[in-house]
Amino acid sequence: MCVHSLYAFCLSIIRKPDFRLKSLEPFVRHFMGQKFLDILEVQKKEDVTSIMVKNECVNSVLPILTRYKLTKEAGDLLCISFTSLTEYLWLLRAACECLTPFGSRAVLYLAAAVSDFYIPSNEMPIHKMQSEAGPPTIYLKLVPKMLEPLVNIWVPNAYVVSFKLETDDELLIDKAHAALNKYKHKMVIGNVLQTRKQRVVLVMPNTTNEIQLSSEEMEAGLEIESKIVADIAERHNLFMKGASYNS
Repeated sequence: MCVHSLYAFCLSIIRKPDFRLKSLEPFVRHFMGQKFLDILEVQKKEDVTSIMVKNECVNSVLPILTRYKLTKEAGDLLCISFTSLTEYLWLLRAACECLTPFGSRAVLYLAAAVSDFYIPSNEMPIHKMQSEAGPPTIYLKLVPKMLEPLVNIWVPNAYVVSFKLETDDELLIDKAHAALNKYKHKMVIGNVLQTRKQRVVLVMPNTTNEIQLSSEEMEAGLEIESKIVADIAERHNLFMKGASYNS
């Protein structure tokens, strides 16, 4: 991979390029499934058949399509899909190894929601499970914690951001600080399942910053991710300046 491509990949990490197949993807997430077909119409003129975006949908499609085209032409987005946990972990390591040469300029925004438990592939049944055998007994294993080698070995100079999702607000800050103390990365974005689209808390070793959407912002279609990314970009710039000063 050439340096230009690596730099584009570095910039796109904050755009969450890794996604599980059939999950939400950048840009097209706005038109998933049947919703995409609902905005199209078939037009026939003489012997020519064409597919057009409905007039009433143009205002919603055009800005998203424009941003996608600009992003793609600039080389700022590299989408990498995966289906299994094993694929995700290996791709994550490979991405980190590509970003290592960029030092403090690299940002890892680890928003993929990886399960805490899994069944190793060598313990999966090869053939169809037979109902005659009765209800199966399933033993789950803990998913390997990859944040420690990621922070300390794979990209030790990068700005690493992880997520912490809870259902109990009272546990959130303590568990976020526990993760920072254990893995020594730069930030944990804490959110509560019930309010994750309206409120998050950015937890850093020495400070916290709460980000919220007002009812007016939500009605206007603003997404909380835009505020999160803007905050991280600003903190990452300060981080790079500090790394440059100390080198």
